[in-house]
Amino acid sequence: MANSVLPTVRLLFACDHAEYLADDEKWVLKHPWSVVALPEGAKFPFRVEEFWVYTQLAGGIGTFEVMVEMCQVKPDGTRRLCGRSSIHQVDFEDVHRLAGVDFAFQLKRVPFPSVGVYEFRLTCNEGVVPGVIFELRVLDRT
Repeated sequence: MANSVLPTVRLLFACDHAEYLADDEKWVLKHPWSVVALPEGAKFPFRVEEFWVYTQLAGGIGTFEVMVEMCQVKPDGTRRLCGRSSIHQVDFEDVHRLAGVDFAFQLKRVPFPSVGVYEFRLTCNEGVVPGVIFELRVLDRT
């Protein structure tokens, strides 16, 4: 891409639901996550039917195809890819350099193999988008 600048991630977090209200030009987010536990009666490995990852990007020039990657962070620091979202195209052509562009990714049937830390990051064809990488701690019920 000639004359392009990769945006920076300002915000990135998971939540139960995200919905864009076109009339108000606002996102409504339900129950942001930081630490979650298995539902009562569930056990690992566990699959979440649906959740959303909200993000806000800033400072980009050009158009980029981005997606969310979710990795399990192992105790030795290695990462295991657990899932990816669909690709979202972000266009910064008519956006002021200081303004943010926000949107949300819907993730379905996402596996959580065990308790621990899971990392969410935004990627594009140029690698990991710099800025925030969200970590989610998943606990057992016991």
